Amino acid sequence: MMKELQWEILWAVVSLLLRPMMVVKHGGKLQCTELPDFVPGEAAFAASNSNIKILGDQVWLVTGGAMARVIYSDNRGSNWQIFNTPIIAGGEMTGIYAVDFYDKDLGVIIGGDWNKKEDNKYNKAITRNGGKSWNLLANDAGPGYCSDIIFIPDTNGQELLAVGTPGIWWSGNQGQDWKQLSDKGFYTVKMIDSTNGYLAGNNRISSFKIDRKQG
Repeated sequence: MMKELQWEILWAVVSLLLRPMMVVKHGGKLQCTELPDFVPGEAAFAASNSNIKILGDQVWLVTGGAMARVIYSDNRGSNWQIFNTPIIAGGEMTGIYAVDFYDKDLGVIIGGDWNKKEDNKYNKAITRNGGKSWNLLANDAGPGYCSDIIFIPDTNGQELLAVGTPGIWWSGNQGQDWKQLSDKGFYTVKMIDSTNGYLAGNNRISSFKIDRKQG
């Protein structure tokens, strides 16, 4: 019952996020004809809003728990498709915690096991076809559990930042290789441009600047 309630709350939140566009299109009604099937034990982690990406009319949601799936709509929530991923699933705190897309085709997901934060297997993946299929990134290397991942703007989809309570990681080649920038923990990250950004964590917000001269 609790899991079912959680799922209903998720879709209520999604409806609120999508409503401004749908009000214009449908005169105040959120048209949604095909909701995804509920899987017992499947969850949507809060993850500082990083588990949803909206790009134009396209929407990607990511899940965890019993399943680690990408739920996609190309019309702001009227219809939905489900795409499977290779991200770890099956535990209460496993799955996908964050998603980002550079454009309509190129996207990344990250997560892992909150109870085994150092484990960096089956926790990050990339898509080049809008989320229909996913390939693991740097399996058994790079960051373990993370709660957010973003493409750095104006880098042709090459540079990524991943953050979580274990620290901050950077990649300059779409997640094939990673460099740990800090072991200070944060929950979420946002870039203003290709150099400047902000981090938010437990009772703190920090600004930062990427210095590429340092490699």
